[in-house]
Amino acid sequence: MVKTAFQDKDYKLLYSIIIVNWNTKDYLEKCLKSLETYHNPADGEIIVIDNNSTDGSCKLVEIHFPSVILIKCKENLGFSKANNLGILQSKGRYLFLINSDIEILGDCFSELIYNLESDPLIGILGPKILNSDMTLQRSWTVFPSLWRIILRTMALDTLWEHLFRKDADQNTPTLTSCNEVEVLFGSFWVVRKTSLEEVGLLDEDYFMYAEDLDWCYRFKKYGWKICYCPQTEVIHYGGISSSKNPLKYALIKRDSDTLFIQKHSAILYLFFVLMNILGDLFRFMCFSTLYMFKRSEHLKYKVFRSRKLLSNSTYRLIRCQQ
Repeated sequence: MVKTAFQDKDYKLLYSIIIVNWNTKDYLEKCLKSLETYHNPADGEIIVIDNNSTDGSCKLVEIHFPSVILIKCKENLGFSKANNLGILQSKGRYLFLINSDIEILGDCFSELIYNLESDPLIGILGPKILNSDMTLQRSWTVFPSLWRIILRTMALDTLWEHLFRKDADQNTPTLTSCNEVEVLFGSFWVVRKTSLEEVGLLDEDYFMYAEDLDWCYRFKKYGWKICYCPQTEVIHYGGISSSKNPLKYALIKRDSDTLFIQKHSAILYLFFVLMNILGDLFRFMCFSTLYMFKRSEHLKYKVFRSRKLLSNSTYRLIRCQQ
């Protein structure tokens, strides 16, 4: 975890928009074009951190968006480290950390900044997130617990939410005011820069995934509020990078989730690893049996995926015993 000092003299602008990009040229262009309508250069800046893309993303920014500050990385630094580069470069009082596959639908800057200035205890704020078909996308979650790990292992977590929507009520489109939540997903964050003096930057041990859990956990630890603000809406196309190699990113996500629990709860960590083994073994047996009766590429992939995840969880258990 990186810590640094942010003092009032550092705020030369009202806000900084920080976008991490890796080979999402078309979505980055759509994102930057949507920002042009509502972004005022007198109030803020746009910073793009490119993780060594090979699809012409940098040339796009240089030619068509010359006012954007472009940071070119010589390698793919991952989500946390690249965002930290942008944060350290930024001059704004409020930080908009948004994915390259976000499309702005309205003047979200004024509304979100207004909410932050109305409540000095809010550390992170996020808008309502919509899918490309304009349906509601889940934009927040809760911290892992014994019960939630059991539900996930049994693949009952989604069913449980639909049957008992206590945890999901705050994300319904009927809400009209900001609501405090446990964790905001990292596709769109607005962060009060002064809070980072206590909380620190994103933990660079996370290459991708679970950095949102970790950061929100630390914000809560230091008494900062994390709020969901449904008055503003953005589109998140989602899964652009991970769709290129779903198995690779499934393993990265498992490693990141495991790392988060390992960092913050030794007891829960062992339980999490054991439950993952049980869940992965169950899925492997089910998919293998189905594949015996119905040969399909989809089931073949499911068998292979569950076997890889089972190997990953077993390795973690062995490490626990050493």
